[in-house]
Amino acid sequence: MLHRIALAALVALALSLGGCKDYKDTPVTNAVEGSRFIKVSEAHLISTGEPSVTLAGSTTTYLLVRLEFNNDTASDIAPAIEQIIYVSPDGTRLHGNDAGSTVFIGVSNYKGIVKKGEKHEYTVGFRLNTPTQGGYIYYDPSS
Repeated sequence: MLHRIALAALVALALSLGGCKDYKDTPVTNAVEGSRFIKVSEAHLISTGEPSVTLAGSTTTYLLVRLEFNNDTASDIAPAIEQIIYVSPDGTRLHGNDAGSTVFIGVSNYKGIVKKGEKHEYTVGFRLNTPTQGGYIYYDPSS
């Protein structure tokens, strides 16, 4: 419950900061699935107002996800945010991010080792080429 309040506060902060007044928040938690290591706690589509690099005249949209990383392996893991992958309904693979946009102001993720049997909460963003609902998130240590 505390983590949901933290993500809601993070989204509210991102929406209220300078240059972010045009942000639009669309909850999509039920549309995004997790996988073996990933449990999606909360997900939002955030339209930032930042210019899109893929389509002139459009703005950037992020999928901002609060997730639980569960290490159920027999060894310790040091996951990097970039190793958390979102696959959109059309099959596009996007690597996770937690910096580089005002949407990430206030995000601070655990950077250490997740020991076997431990869980850690992360906030991860994915810069979408096309705003979409659905898809799934997984951990890929080879990325």
